[in-house]
Amino acid sequence: MYNANTVGKDFGVLTQNYAQPSSPKSYEDYSSLLIDLNLIRHDRTDKSFAFNIDGKRSVPLEIFFYAILTMKGEDRTVSYDILQNVGLIFCMTDIEVIEMMQQISVEYSEYVQYSDNAGIRQLLFKEGKNIEPIDLLNRYYKNAAV
Repeated sequence: MYNANTVGKDFGVLTQNYAQPSSPKSYEDYSSLLIDLNLIRHDRTDKSFAFNIDGKRSVPLEIFFYAILTMKGEDRTVSYDILQNVGLIFCMTDIEVIEMMQQISVEYSEYVQYSDNAGIRQLLFKEGKNIEPIDLLNRYYKNAAV
């Protein structure tokens, strides 16, 4: 059993953090860092919300790779289940996740290799080669158009 008030409050927090405000009263209504991800759309005509699964290819490579690094722990391999979970965070399809893995494998070939052998998809981190998550963020923000 659930409490309708709790669910309502939780939904309000979710939409406040991810959806553009429907009737903004101040700049603070746009203060959530997650709004810019455009992951949830608010249809004001029928007052509904929907996941925005269109065009998520705009997720920067470094940000996606950063998310993988923060989820992988100490493992030298990252299973496709984890890669899919990272993709779901950014509302990406399986094909987009695979494309992102292939791009990461090319761009960061000194650190990782994407493997898709015998139906087993995974990201393999090379022995003795480590990349720090903060280095990815520094690279992204150094090259970002602000």
